[in-house]
Amino acid sequence: TGGAAVPRPIWRALKAAGRTAAELEASALRRRGARVRIVRPDRDAADAMGGDFMATGPAAEVLLAGFRQGRALAR
Repeated sequence: TGGAAVPRPIWRALKAAGRTAAELEASALRRRGARVRIVRPDRDAADAMGGDFMATGPAAEVLLAGFRQGRALAR
């Protein structure tokens, strides 16, 4: 249902599937000579995202946290 938090076991499975997909894509790019760095949300970004990915309320906070993380990685 919209607005419901994702149960922990489902969340873990989704994270594992996302990691696997990202690693497969990164491997394919590396084989072609690309330098790849996979970036996942840091603690601030993850906290801003929360557990309800359908919620629109924290969008500005999430974007700001992601921007800050990206700026820190670019230094």
